[in-house]
Amino acid sequence: MGSLFEVETQLIIIQELGLINPEELNSIFELIAKEGKMINGLIKTIKNS
Repeated sequence: MGSLFEVETQLIIIQELGLINPEELNSIFELIAKEGKMINGLIKTIKNS
């Protein structure tokens, strides 16, 4: 999950620099949240097998 947080941080910086609009940023954050859930599910599955 650390890498996802790093990506989020970089995206916030990009937004503050005015290089991305809020709508695009929100879409990307939604994808990051979904990816995080999938990664956590995979980790749980691996730990339980």
